Amino acid sequence: MGFMDTAALDAMQATAQTYFADGLRDGYYRGWFASDSARRIVAGGGIGIIPCPPRPEFPYARRAMIYNLYVEPDFRRRGVAWRLMEIMITWCRQQGYPWVHLNASDFGRPLYEQMGFKPTSEMGLELEEGQPPHRLATSFTV
Repeated sequence: MGFMDTAALDAMQATAQTYFADGLRDGYYRGWFASDSARRIVAGGGIGIIPCPPRPEFPYARRAMIYNLYVEPDFRRRGVAWRLMEIMITWCRQQGYPWVHLNASDFGRPLYEQMGFKPTSEMGLELEEGQPPHRLATSFTV
């Protein structure tokens, strides 16, 4: 996805190895791979099961989140990503999840939109190290 900071990527990889090993063992991550005729892995994707507080529009305590969909460049535009997505979505349905979420890269967005994914109201704020919060209070009186 164009991220080139090797120190940050190395740190991410070290943490990711633990996350995926623990997640596969403990059941909060599930992964799928696609292979070519020589049995080389050419694509993969996974689903993380995330505990979350329920909301009126989503009254469930867990949500399924698709992560890490990747297809090797020589195998793109052959339906591999579409098929992996179908498999993962089917798994979510079989597990009883009424929704599946993902964060889309610009490159992947057209695929997800074709499959019916819609933008949500979710937003994010990067919490930069050393940056004080706008306001800090543990309690207050009005």
